[in-house]
Amino acid sequence: MSELGARASGQGRIFQTSGDQQTYESGDYAAALALAPTVVEAVRGVLGAEHRLVLEAEHLQGTALFRMGRFAESEQLHRRVLERRETLLGADDVDTLHSCAALSQPLDLLDRDEESERWKRRALDGYRRVLGEDSREALFIWCGLIEVLPQLRKEQELAEEGPALLRACERALPPDHPTMILARHNYAYGLFEFGRHAEAEPMARQVLADRIRLQGPDHPLTLSATSLTARITHALGRTDEAIRMMKELSEHRARVLGHEHPFAAHDRAWVTTWQAAARG
Repeated sequence: MSELGARASGQGRIFQTSGDQQTYESGDYAAALALAPTVVEAVRGVLGAEHRLVLEAEHLQGTALFRMGRFAESEQLHRRVLERRETLLGADDVDTLHSCAALSQPLDLLDRDEESERWKRRALDGYRRVLGEDSREALFIWCGLIEVLPQLRKEQELAEEGPALLRACERALPPDHPTMILARHNYAYGLFEFGRHAEAEPMARQVLADRIRLQGPDHPLTLSATSLTARITHALGRTDEAIRMMKELSEHRARVLGHEHPFAAHDRAWVTTWQAAARG
């Protein structure tokens, strides 16, 4: 299991999305989830249930559910939105492709990795066809595909696609673009999962430094980078350092996302397991 948006905007459209990319600009997922049902009802009341912007509001609600660890609810909502978008807008409409990408995320965290990969590839193929090979939407969902390959034990595909993704991002994006950082994060995760710990560590530590510099120490994606770095540190045999990092992360993530969030629970489990192993 690995760790993996959108936001409201009033400029030109009521909502504005870019795949799920824009979640990375804000870490207040609890506030987004609290607001989402009100927004959905308000827009539905004005525009009707099948309007494009109503579907977009529901998409945002599904993303907020995902970010707060409510993966099964997120999957159900994204699947309903996808079915309606495909019927109303067509299979290659960009909003339909956004739904394919969004649906893949909770499926990943529900350990339905093969299904998640299928939706990611459909979104990636669609974005490349409709928006272009180096479109930001295509690069973003390609990052998601890189993340799921280790879970499917597709080492050769990771070895081919990981470096290709990094080259594409370097060609098309500024150095500090969130998708550039995400590409490095997910490739480092893949290297870690396949036991290439010494290669993964410098990349993971650079991602963590970039997250702190650009998004701050409290952003959920900074905390995700901390988790990966701690796990790599433990795999390299620096147990005390890894336990200290993971204990601090556990406390921090519980404050940011809530004590019951699945990722906070995973942090506590790692600490318990590592401490028990250290005691022999």
